Amino acid sequence: MNKLYKTSTELIICGDFNINYFNGNSRKLLLDSLLASFNLFSTVKFPTRIFNNACTLIDNIYINIYRHDFSMNPLINGLSDHDVQTILIKYFNFYSQTCNSISKFTILLSFENWEYVFLKKMSI
Repeated sequence: MNKLYKTSTELIICGDFNINYFNGNSRKLLLDSLLASFNLFSTVKFPTRIFNNACTLIDNIYINIYRHDFSMNPLINGLSDHDVQTILIKYFNFYSQTCNSISKFTILLSFENWEYVFLKKMSI
């Protein structure tokens, strides 16, 4: 059985999804339906991008960790027009569950060809 479907698998998905959660549009409903099928729910309830006097909630963190207390907070660092979202999950042993995944991710990154990224950055 795939780990994703096990109820004991705890997931955290973060990113810029470019779907404004302040609007009740069909894209938001479709994303929520898809994520709900994996017991994931949105945790961010505040603006994550403020630009030209408009605010949107397009950066999000989805979790399926119902049995833990968590708190969400914005962190304005001034590096981007997107604010940082911080999540504090109480009583969650993140390291022991992800140590192996982080090692695998690091190994996979080492095989990537970064030449294009570095050349593109230099030409800007």
